[in-house]
Amino acid sequence: MDFEPDDGVIARLVAAAAPLPPGLAELIAAPRTGDPQVSELWRVGRHEAQLAWVRRVFPDGVADVIPVTLQVQHADVNWLLLPPESSPLAMELGVVTSLRTHIVVEAFLNRMAVLPIGPPVAEVMAAVRDGRAPVGVRTGPVEPVDDQAAFEFRQSLRAVYYPLTPSAWA
Repeated sequence: MDFEPDDGVIARLVAAAAPLPPGLAELIAAPRTGDPQVSELWRVGRHEAQLAWVRRVFPDGVADVIPVTLQVQHADVNWLLLPPESSPLAMELGVVTSLRTHIVVEAFLNRMAVLPIGPPVAEVMAAVRDGRAPVGVRTGPVEPVDDQAAFEFRQSLRAVYYPLTPSAWA
């Protein structure tokens, strides 16, 4: 069944939407310049754009990235949370360290900002690995969120990033 929203539905959605921070629309529409570098935040994707923080770039055209999202209500201890004042988008961001993946450099659409969060990311990953609480960083709740919505959100993120992996890109 196809659904084509009428003007009233669209008007209500627009009225309910949060305004974009100044300059965000221009940042999103900017063309790609250069290749990804360590500690940069990029829009990545093929059909749907997502945010990814670059952890490492390999000589073979593959980058080690960590998904970044605005959907922080699904955060758990595996997520580094960045408050709006620390975010280049002036919005709270969740850095999903538990979903680290490799994607091809061709999947990078445009650079959003340099985001120097290497030490906090390393602390979250080390704390999870060592079975302790992270020190000096803000994360989600200590226990992983195990509700159905959070699980489905993580699965959706995995599904969106999979087509960007080297094995799926070609």
